[in-house]
Amino acid sequence: MSDGAPGPSAAWAVPAAPSGVPKSRHWIWWLVGGVVAFVVLVISVIVVVVVLVIDLVTAPVDGSNEFLDHLRDRDYQGASAQLCAASPYEPARTLALKLEPDGRIDSFDLDRSTISNDSGSVGGTITIGGVHHRIVIELTKDNGAWKVCDAALDVAFPSTSGAGN
Repeated sequence: MSDGAPGPSAAWAVPAAPSGVPKSRHWIWWLVGGVVAFVVLVISVIVVVVVLVIDLVTAPVDGSNEFLDHLRDRDYQGASAQLCAASPYEPARTLALKLEPDGRIDSFDLDRSTISNDSGSVGGTITIGGVHHRIVIELTKDNGAWKVCDAALDVAFPSTSGAGN
């Protein structure tokens, strides 16, 4: 500015950025938080799926265990409550007589299940009057609960496809 007018004052100048001051890194914390939230979500979904699959496979076994517990305890009213609507064994005492004509249920261990839609089979071993037998229990899902329709001793476990253990 050669005309003698004063130049811009230092107050109007843009200050230079101080050297050594780090840039803001808040985005890193947002990224870390997002990754942690995603991992928690994935783990939660996996846990829910595993619980549902385990329930799908074990529910018929649980229903069969409850039914056999009632028969072992001679609680025929409780056992009858576990029978499906189509069962020809009402009351449950008639099924108990079919299963244990020579004695009383000593113990049982149900360790297999096959499920196909709303029907399933559960198998294992049962001891009646000191004699070991194989048992297969046929069930159907009725209003969300597995109900016993039939049971047979010393028969082969069905080999139908479906979820099972």
